[in-house]
Amino acid sequence: MANRVSFAVEDDQDAANHLERLRSALSDHRRVSITYLAASRDESTERDVDPMRVVQVGGYWYLEGWCHRADDVRLFRLDRIEALTVLDQDGTPPEHATSRPIGPGVFRPSEQDELVLLVLEPSAAWVVEQFPVESVVELADGYLEVGIRVADPQWLTRLIWRLGGQARVVSPASLVESIRHAAQTALALG
Repeated sequence: MANRVSFAVEDDQDAANHLERLRSALSDHRRVSITYLAASRDESTERDVDPMRVVQVGGYWYLEGWCHRADDVRLFRLDRIEALTVLDQDGTPPEHATSRPIGPGVFRPSEQDELVLLVLEPSAAWVVEQFPVESVVELADGYLEVGIRVADPQWLTRLIWRLGGQARVVSPASLVESIRHAAQTALALG
């Protein structure tokens, strides 16, 4: 006897409606306009997207598509889509738009993402297990030098703040300065 598998879309009626409308947009090759909550920045943005597929990973549904704002392929979690409109406009992605492998962790770095060099204290070694890293060099006393691709500098800033003094950005210099400036601003406000 075969086992039956059932699932719900995050128990969220909006996400279920988005899924249904996105499947329709995909089959009709229609562009969609979305208002998307970028949780990493706690900011809503307007985006026009040519849908490529909808996939479920780790219990969440995602739209993968060509984002005209980013001019690149992006993933959007359905439960973070605040509004969705199917446009009466061709939604065929550009020929060079290719799907990325999707699995646990969802984020897959690309060559276009900035390569950042971090030095981690031993207590922050978990970063290597939690995020896709490009290189790891063991230094003295259990410290690690880690190369990691970063698509969103604000995400990196939050990670460094979360780690407190357990990590520092070595390069690129522009990010070192940006994080230093953000920390000084936060301290001045506190």
